[in-house]
Amino acid sequence: MTPAIGVLRRRILNVQSCDHARYVASACAHDRTEHSSRAALREHAQEQGKIAQFLNELEAVCLVLGVLLTSTLLIAWPLVAHVAAGNLSAETREMWFQLIAGLAPVGILSFTVDIATARLQSCEKQIHTLIECMPALVLLCFILAMPHHDSLRPLMPGISVGVALQAILLRVLARKADGKRVRPWCSFRSPHWGKTLRSIGMLAFGGIIVSMITPLDQYFLVHAETEPLQRTATRIAF
Repeated sequence: MTPAIGVLRRRILNVQSCDHARYVASACAHDRTEHSSRAALREHAQEQGKIAQFLNELEAVCLVLGVLLTSTLLIAWPLVAHVAAGNLSAETREMWFQLIAGLAPVGILSFTVDIATARLQSCEKQIHTLIECMPALVLLCFILAMPHHDSLRPLMPGISVGVALQAILLRVLARKADGKRVRPWCSFRSPHWGKTLRSIGMLAFGGIIVSMITPLDQYFLVHAETEPLQRTATRIAF
């Protein structure tokens, strides 16, 4: 999640920085006449509209992606349980499925939280770090309010409601910070999608490479430990 926030923050910050630079250059290139000021203001408004369009499309695409990924996990759960949890009891697998279904809103809203956090960071606001405690506080309230402390009932609604409140607060704060009202609209018409997708692709490629480090490290570590043992056994045999 943190790398995704970094990619979105850099993209939004680059867009806003380029927009501000073009606006200042346009205003300073002329002799501050009324016509040049109006032209600079029109160009600034157009760039702000492009940024708002990109945020609208990004919000909608991320919501659709969250719904698709969560639904795919729930539908494919029997196969996933057979492969990843085949040695567990039926009761444990059923409890696992209930937990995944109860935490489905978290998977859907996680992208919304990332986008709002990136918007705040691009405006040099760090208040999102204080709101990260919202899911934990709501979960604590649910645990204290519900009598069954040994069940999953406080866990699922506590975390889901906490993440929902976190997403709402972050959206409100991001709107106050950058002045943009995000209305999800599913399309790919924004000109900023190209650089964003290239950044995400590079991030995914780097994640795949990093995920291969641990098994390779364990493989060479096992071979490094077995070679001295084999030499010792050979010396003892002779």
